[in-house]
Amino acid sequence: MYNPTPKRHPDNSKLRLYYDGKYLGWPVYQYANGPLIENYLEASLRVLQHTCSQQCRTLAFRLDLRFPQTMPVGPMHADNACLSQFFYTLRMELGAADTKYTTEVRYLWCRE
Repeated sequence: MYNPTPKRHPDNSKLRLYYDGKYLGWPVYQYANGPLIENYLEASLRVLQHTCSQQCRTLAFRLDLRFPQTMPVGPMHADNACLSQFFYTLRMELGAADTKYTTEVRYLWCRE
């Protein structure tokens, strides 16, 4: 019998697919064009829980880095160097801000 909602990713059987709108009581953005990957949800939740247990004040936000549409596709688009440079620069800027409290940057990211 055909299963309309497979449990594993067709290209990688280690990745479990997730179809619900909530994960362990937390709302998740479920898109119509495909399921989420449960392995990534587990890792994301683990990082968030660890961060909240280590810091009493935590700010979480979403940021989408985009290249200009006029920029030709090149080798920079194929690797993670630009994202690594972004987080390096962000840490340097926060360090140079000379704030009263130290800032620890933790992040989750994905490439699409």
